[in-house]
Amino acid sequence: MKSVIAALVLICAVVAGGALYTASLIHVSEDLSEMNAAVQLSLENNYTDNANREIEHMKKYLADKEQVLSAMGNHNELDNIKINLAELEQYAKGESVTDALAKSEVLEFLFEHMPENYKLTLRNIL
Repeated sequence: MKSVIAALVLICAVVAGGALYTASLIHVSEDLSEMNAAVQLSLENNYTDNANREIEHMKKYLADKEQVLSAMGNHNELDNIKINLAELEQYAKGESVTDALAKSEVLEFLFEHMPENYKLTLRNIL
């Protein structure tokens, strides 16, 4: 009987932890998407200095949340986000607006799909 209760407590802990992690991940994804939208708006209006500040803000935010993102999920997805963010930064610094906007669109896709790629599910565990 004790083992059944212990198993139920463990299952509840895993489910609760997964729910909290997913909620946190959705919040991070939404924050990064909002920052990326600000970068896109700045680039579309040729405000590259403002875009560069927003990109720096995105990089710092991602670095702050990296430990949470690295805790579970596919590390290649996080690496892909970092690579595209670095490319976006260089395009924006070089004032190559078209290329920077293209990278920003790639990042938007990655941010939108981040919760489903990292969500604690049986499919992602196996």
